[in-house]
Amino acid sequence: MMVLQVRRLQQTDFKRSFKNKETIMKVITEGRAQKGWAKEFVCTGEGNGGGGCAAVLLVEFNDLYITHRYCYNEHDTFTTFRCVACGVETDIKHYTGPSVTRGRS
Repeated sequence: MMVLQVRRLQQTDFKRSFKNKETIMKVITEGRAQKGWAKEFVCTGEGNGGGGCAAVLLVEFNDLYITHRYCYNEHDTFTTFRCVACGVETDIKHYTGPSVTRGRS
């Protein structure tokens, strides 16, 4: 039997001051491998006028979409997500995950 230690953060305060409590969890039997892609990002509103709420979000591949910005003869493409807490869009700098091909829905 293999026992792995996994860190889990529990949110103890729902106001702006988050206190994270660290606990240790033991895995008795390993489950299936994770399908898909997920990574933590902070809601900053970067690239979209700011105004982010600073929430730390676990963003999955299906949460991402492509946005475009046109200025004279230039065309820029960004990988973007919308914060579920405040609704502000944040562009991801140096996105290295799987290719995102869909636009806003």
